[in-house]
Amino acid sequence: MTAQGASVSFSSYGPNSSGVIKPDAAARGAETYTVYNGQLTQASGTSLANPVAAGGIACLLQALPQNISRDEIRNRLKQNASLYPNPSNQMGYGILNLYKTYQSFLGVYDVKQTKIQIYPNPAKDIVNVKTDSPINSIEIYDSLGRIIKSEVSKTINISELDRGIYFLKVKTASGESIEKIIKE
Repeated sequence: MTAQGASVSFSSYGPNSSGVIKPDAAARGAETYTVYNGQLTQASGTSLANPVAAGGIACLLQALPQNISRDEIRNRLKQNASLYPNPSNQMGYGILNLYKTYQSFLGVYDVKQTKIQIYPNPAKDIVNVKTDSPINSIEIYDSLGRIIKSEVSKTINISELDRGIYFLKVKTASGESIEKIIKE
């Protein structure tokens, strides 16, 4: 698919010979960034879409508890993809939404639901966390799922972070919540 979410001419079409939806889902394969001869470049092809999807799913598997079955993860990936419940022969269940799938396992959808407030957001230097429960820890992750920083304070200095999107994993006495923040 393209950056705009449209299918491209080199995509395969389904269903397969058994009548099963093919492909399961879609990922970007047109004008995808890659490294060639040590240089960052753009290329197109299913050989690029597959690693984009596989890498995202690998990060999801790493973030989830090990006792969740692979069938349950596959089902939730489909249920949270852009075309569910109406798959197409060209994009399957659609564009994968790995963050929404991750949230579905945590039961975290909305700041109001978790009674946690993050402000200001976007932020330049300081992010404040407001919650009714005592904070056990706050971890900051980058968009690749790597832990960047760990705190216990309700005030977090993010001035050393590069501009971009990060995720705060807030652990309190009443549970965990993951919130997106934008560093200006």
